[in-house]
Amino acid sequence: MEKIKRKLKNIFYNSCFLFRPLTTVLFVFLLFLLSSILLIILILKINENRQLYQIFLAILTGTTASFLIAIIMELFNNYHYNRKRQRELRQYFSFVAGYEVHQHSFLKTKEKYDKDFSQENIRKQAVFSKLDEIIPKLREALSHRDYLYQKELENIDDILYEYKDILRLIYVSLIPLYLDLVSLMLNEDNQEIDDSEFNLFQNNKKLFNFLKKEAEYYAENNDEVNLDEREQDHLRSAVKKAIFYHSYLFNNYFEILNKNYSSEINIEDKESLGDKDRIFLFFNMIGDCCKEIDEKMVELQKRVAKEPHFWTLADYKMDSPE
Repeated sequence: MEKIKRKLKNIFYNSCFLFRPLTTVLFVFLLFLLSSILLIILILKINENRQLYQIFLAILTGTTASFLIAIIMELFNNYHYNRKRQRELRQYFSFVAGYEVHQHSFLKTKEKYDKDFSQENIRKQAVFSKLDEIIPKLREALSHRDYLYQKELENIDDILYEYKDILRLIYVSLIPLYLDLVSLMLNEDNQEIDDSEFNLFQNNKKLFNFLKKEAEYYAENNDEVNLDEREQDHLRSAVKKAIFYHSYLFNNYFEILNKNYSSEINIEDKESLGDKDRIFLFFNMIGDCCKEIDEKMVELQKRVAKEPHFWTLADYKMDSPE
């Protein structure tokens, strides 16, 4: 019985291909309807023995045939376009369809081992940990932008914009420490670096060590600290590498976000902010970006839920969190 239901639903969604996008079909149909109503009203008010009656009747017959052909052709083009769209975007559809499954899995795992986390912050962290898949898949989908609807393009563009903001925020927060590390490594009198000097990252030893290795690599290949484009590109690449392959380095900051820490901060008085305050503010903004990405991904998944075959995963109902 379940197999029959699936098959019928796939047939229904395939039939919907005829009407997607609906704009042109609807416009042609409404134009046909209005013109037909107008001509019928004129015909009813004219004596059928008059020549004008025959003219209007001929026009009505001709426009009816023309509009019907136009509608049929548009339906055919829609179906052909959507069938090809299924082929071109199937990897994108498959990935987006399983988005909520990943979110649910991450949420359940996090709740199991850390019951203090709010669901909202778990979803933010889940998005951050998934950026290494989300961004490449969406960029790949944009290479087939001719098969994406306008709303899908807008959502993908918004997600990529939020991702750029995340990169920028992390880059801005790391560059002072990075430059200090490079400077100390290039100074022969300060080869031994006292980690305790860098209070900003005392609570995140893993991230500090990662950045230290990147600074060591730069210092080995350069004689001085210059904040030129090459050096900035190296740090940007390091940030991307940290997000894509070592997202766990930022786990501590999502734990900070989960605490009601914002109530203690006077954001307007930025000069008096301590290191921990600045960490919170930066990751609060990153958390907001992750929230936006999450909302846009959910919107994309809802659209994929209308695609034949892919709706099965996109509509999959997980048990609600206890």
